[in-house]
Amino acid sequence: MKKNKKNQNNLKNIINKNFNATIISSFVTCFLGILLFFKAENTLKTISYIIGIFLLVTGVATIVKVIIVDKNERMYFNTSFMTGIFSSIIGFVLLINPTLLTSILPFCIGVWMIISGAMKIQTSLVLKESDDKVWWKIMIFAVVVLVLGLLLIINPFGSAVIVTKIIGISLVIYSIADIVGTFMLKKEVKDTVKIIDAEVEEN
Repeated sequence: MKKNKKNQNNLKNIINKNFNATIISSFVTCFLGILLFFKAENTLKTISYIIGIFLLVTGVATIVKVIIVDKNERMYFNTSFMTGIFSSIIGFVLLINPTLLTSILPFCIGVWMIISGAMKIQTSLVLKESDDKVWWKIMIFAVVVLVLGLLLIINPFGSAVIVTKIIGISLVIYSIADIVGTFMLKKEVKDTVKIIDAEVEEN
């Protein structure tokens, strides 16, 4: 009995931690989407500068580390040295040409949303097999996310500013769908845990 109770408490703690992490990341994503929609050019440039500085600093640090610390390790030297150079070049290019990110960002976010949408579809199918009534709601959210991801990869939009605004809207829709889906899943898990608790007490 005590062991079952402990396992259930551990399960609840894991669920709560995952729930909180998902909600926080979704709100951050939503905030970023709003910024991209209303402040398209400024936000994209800021993101580009942040990524550029990060890649440049880490790239240079990797090169210095390889030359000074790992100079005797030939195989590791080659891999790390090339990675450092590659990161430094990309970081430098993004700093001198921040608008370049506009052509890369839709594809990266599109791939991310397609993967996320596919995972949500898989979750909804699992729920369907369990005769869970909430499966079709999650399926709708998943399909919306998947379609938005495909649109971003195909990129049928015009100017860079329009693309950035579309990315912003997509991120907001994605984060809202993620928040709603997470709340629904948490409710289902809570109900399941209550049923298990009741069965354990009866036994």
